[in-house]
Amino acid sequence: MKNALNLALFLLFTTSIKAQQIYKYKATQFICTRFQNQPIEPPEFKDLKGMAVEFDMDSSILYIHSPNIQVFHLNPKPIEAFERDSIATYRFNGIDAKGVKCIVTHKIYESEKADHFAAFWLEYPDKTYMYYLEKG
Repeated sequence: MKNALNLALFLLFTTSIKAQQIYKYKATQFICTRFQNQPIEPPEFKDLKGMAVEFDMDSSILYIHSPNIQVFHLNPKPIEAFERDSIATYRFNGIDAKGVKCIVTHKIYESEKADHFAAFWLEYPDKTYMYYLEKG
């Protein structure tokens, strides 16, 4: 009887748990290409020591664990998706934690010869940032 009850509870909990698709990355480099509507030439590069980045596909939330955590809520459906030259690109309308609209572009470099595994571009009306990523 006790084993049957334990089995029933186990089945109840395992069937009610939703499998989440959370992609975990480590940011290795930060690049600023535009700030205050001015292009930065040459772009500003900053090497990162494996800063955690998570992309929750189920809730369409991007988390960048910088010293001040950045949270972006993305529309679930990309505004653009395509593959060209072994690079899969997905562009989303998004809103950051302060309610500012931006476009978030997720690039996945499918070639084994690529320098990085993936990247996130954060495009605001007055600035553009990029994070190069490795598998986390």
